[in-house]
Amino acid sequence: MTTRGMRPEDVLETPAGGIIVVNVSSPYTHFSAYEVANLWSMEGVCVTLNRTAHNVQQMAERHGVDTRRLSFIDGVTLPIESLHRMEGCVYLPDPKNLTALAASVEQVLAGLKPGDKFLIWDSVHDLLHYHDEATVVRFLD
Repeated sequence: MTTRGMRPEDVLETPAGGIIVVNVSSPYTHFSAYEVANLWSMEGVCVTLNRTAHNVQQMAERHGVDTRRLSFIDGVTLPIESLHRMEGCVYLPDPKNLTALAASVEQVLAGLKPGDKFLIWDSVHDLLHYHDEATVVRFLD
């Protein structure tokens, strides 16, 4: 299930054993995706490709989002050589490497408790800086 254009209160149920994918698509709706996480008791993963995980976590918490159930995959911190590190965060040395990105997502999702999960892409459109649209669509499929 993808929540594009939906409000947090619109997304209350997941398919049994499913993964809900939330795409952060614009600054206006940016924290709506994270607010959705407050509606569920399940764990989730945030893949951040345009801000450091440390920054996303701080901003989400300022918006009242409980980040204790979020695991992060960060494609920004290592390339910009930021010194901020978070325990339990997976740091990608190269966000252009779709194979490593996919493997990291699978690894982190597999490490969560069994049952429903959610995945927040912050943001899928950033992949278009590195790859053509057809490649990104195949990657997400």
